[in-house]
Parts: sequence; C-alpha cells; structure tokens
Amino acid sequence: MPINVPIILLSLGQTLVWACIYYIFPALILRWENSSGWSILEISLAITLALLTSAFFSPISGKIIDKGYGHFLLFFSALLGGFELLFLSTISMLWQFYLIWILLGISMSGCLYEPCFSFVTKYRGEKAKRDILSITLISGFASTICFPLSHFISNIFGWQTTVMIFGIVVIFIAAPLLLIGSSLLRNDLKTTVLNSDQDNVNNPVSLKNPLLIFLAISFALLAITHGSTINHLLPILSERGYPSDLAILAAACLGPTQILGRLIMLFSEKFISTQKFSIFVLPGMTLSMTVLFFSDSSTIKLILFILIFGTSYGTISVLRPVMTRILLGEKQFGLKSGYLGSAYLLGTAIAPYFGAVMWKIVGYQGLISILFIIGIFSWFTYLIAIQIFKNQRTNL
Repeated sequence: MPINVPIILLSLGQTLVWACIYYIFPALILRWENSSGWSILEISLAITLALLTSAFFSPISGKIIDKGYGHFLLFFSALLGGFELLFLSTISMLWQFYLIWILLGISMSGCLYEPCFSFVTKYRGEKAKRDILSITLISGFASTICFPLSHFISNIFGWQTTVMIFGIVVIFIAAPLLLIGSSLLRNDLKTTVLNSDQDNVNNPVSLKNPLLIFLAISFALLAITHGSTINHLLPILSERGYPSDLAILAAACLGPTQILGRLIMLFSEKFISTQKFSIFVLPGMTLSMTVLFFSDSSTIKLILFILIFGTSYGTISVLRPVMTRILLGEKQFGLKSGYLGSAYLLGTAIAPYFGAVMWKIVGYQGLISILFIIGIFSWFTYLIAIQIFKNQRTNL
C-alpha cells in the first residue's frame, strides 16, 4: 500500500492541535484552580463558552469547505489558535481567561476533527472512511502527549510556560502541517471530488428533517457524556482517592485505548457493516459509567473503565462523520456535517459546566449516574434515526 503523504501530514497536524488546543483545558484545570483562586465552576465556564462559540461557527466552516477553501480554513484556524494560546499564557483575570477561550472556540470550529473530516470527505468520497480512520489512529495519541507533557513542564516551569510552548508548537508545526497536507490532498489529481448529482442519498439540509434532528440529539447527548467525563476526570479520580500520578497516567491512556477501538473497527469491517457496528458500539460509554460508578480506588476497575470508555469513544469519533455521509448523503456534506458538528459541540460545550453544576448539587457519584441515563437516551435516539433512514430507503 503506497504511503499517503497528505493523510499523514493531516494526521500529525490533528494530533498537535488536539493536544495543544483542546486537551490543554482538562490537563491544566486543577492547576488553574490552585494558582488563581478561581473555582472549578468558574473555570469550567471558559471551555463551555469556547465550545458554544465553536458550535455557532461550525456551519460557517462547513460552507467554507463546500466552496473549496477548506485548506485555508484549517491553516488559519490553527494559526490563530496558536497565537491565542500565547495570549492565554499572559492573562491574570477571569474575564481575560473567558475572552481567550471564546476566541479559541472560533479556532476550534475550523481546525479540529469536524472540519478536517468534512474536508477529507469532500475530496475522497467513499474512500474517506479509511482516511479518517488513518487520521484518528495517529491523532488518538493527542491526550497521551498532552497530559504527561503538560504535567511535566508545569511542575518545572509553571502552567504559563506550558501554554506558551504549546502555542509555539501550533504556530510553527501544526498549522503548516495542516496547510501542506490539505493542499496536497486538494490538488492530488487522483482524488475524487464529489459530484452531488451522483448522490445516492439526498436528505435535505433542513432543521425540519427528522433524521437530521434525531442524529443531532443523539450526538449532543453523546457529547455531554464524553465531555463531562473528560473535563472532570482528574477531579473525579482525585475524589476517589487515586494518586495524582496514577490519575494522569489513566488520562494519558485514553489515547491508546481510542487507537485500540479504531483498530477493532478497522479489522471488523469485513464481518459487519458500519451501520450495524455503530448500533452495538454506541452504548459503550454508557457501560463505562457503570464501571466508574463502582470504581472506588480500585486500580483494576480504573483500567477497565479507561479501556471501555476509550475504545468506545475512539470508534464513535470516526463513526460520526462516516454515518453522517451514509445517512444524509454527500451533497452539501460540509454544511450537513457543520450542523451535526454544532449539535455535538453544543453538547460538548454544556458538558464541563453541566458536570460542575451536577457535582455541586449531587456530587460526582450523582453526576456519573446522570451520565449513565443520558447515554441510554443517546442510544435510543440514534436507533430512531437508523429506523427513519431505513423507512426512507424502503419508500424510494
């Protein structure tokens, strides 16, 4: 199999923007609490504002991709994100903290998975699934890079230096990688640019489309489960009595377990369809909540939780764009992906603050129970979306 240089470059770029821009928040949340005097609730509002902003701009990013400017979108969004990280390292007041994270939300809407996968799908069509899997197999190590590295640098130089270094990495390495990789993919004469007239499925881009609505609800609820867990993972494990080094190690292992999930998906595609695979894998994060609920301070239960949670999310992050294409079709894919991306980002935006509020009201044990229930609803709404799709195909 020939080496796909554009996909490798995009994979490396995605790894760095996820590590430096997204995972920096859960990696440093306790340090911000300890050094600033701000509460977990106040700090969590920042990432909520960032992701709400990202959700608002996501359909706009989709339109830019549909018009053929996705390579510039990925580059400039990452570049701006790097400079915003540099400014973040200089702040001292809570309103400044909020402002920078709102600006980072704009950058996220144009350089993370959603716009990248929309861009790849636009130019690769049916081949996009394998390319997306390839990207996520590498970029899945983002959390593995971020948590230990930020912990190490912060222990020696402080969180400000950590954020500054991460910003420099995004500006001089991640952004150029995304530009070169996306430009090569776009200009490759062997790639197949989608022809909307050949769409086998033509679900309209309409907020009244029931299939789009149920997919959006399912994705949003999934995001709440995942986001609340990720952003409060270190406090949850600390409350349960896990040593900080073990908690950091567990968080770092989320990357490799995501890779494991994607490898399982890759090897299973000969035996089970993507649609059936998605139906069985979606309840995985819900199951992991059960393990976390009974984990106490058991290392074995912690390993089991990380294994189930990580492998489930690893496949879900790939299945979302792939199933969006299967269920909604390729015509105006950037805009469709942008709308569903907005739903997912809304859930992700709500998640950290939702988790903090629930912690304040019912504690982390109560939060885990609530996330279990949300996960069940997410699965049911996805099953309804699948049934709507089947009915539409039957009526053709």
